[in-house]
Amino acid sequence: MKAALVLLALMAFVCWGETVLSYHDGTPQWMTWGGTYRETWFHVEDFIPEATEFAVGWVDVWFWEIPDQVSVEIWNGAINPEEFLASVNINSSQSRDATRFVFDPPVVTGPDFCCIVNTEGSSGTVKMLSDGTPGEHSYYSDDFLVWEGWTTGDYLITTGGPDPLSLQGISWGGVKAVF
Repeated sequence: MKAALVLLALMAFVCWGETVLSYHDGTPQWMTWGGTYRETWFHVEDFIPEATEFAVGWVDVWFWEIPDQVSVEIWNGAINPEEFLASVNINSSQSRDATRFVFDPPVVTGPDFCCIVNTEGSSGTVKMLSDGTPGEHSYYSDDFLVWEGWTTGDYLITTGGPDPLSLQGISWGGVKAVF
């Protein structure tokens, strides 16, 4: 019984699952098709104090509609992408729900990284959603050199990965052995 109580207390302090990073408020208010490349820059310390890296397992992007192929790329760097890490392609999805791009295995980034929606391969207009709060983390570019701020709001781009404090990697036998 004592071991069960200790385990329950431990579970109350340790988060199972994932860490989620997002600057938007989750309420779509604007739609944009501007820019071949659209990014959200993540500063990991905004979410995890003193963190020097993050493991991106997935990226959710809210589109109005996707007429053709798009990709999500992960780059190290703040605002101006500096080091390409990985990309995932996805084909047509006529959903107005979040489209999930999965990185398996997770991509380990530095303390500043960008999730970039690359519409270059699309033959149609790719419409993305953003919230209505003034943002400082969403940018767009047509040439990948000059990045302009999307100041109307933050793109509805969310990323997540394994929680560094999670018990996911621990087996039940390993937990039992502690007691």
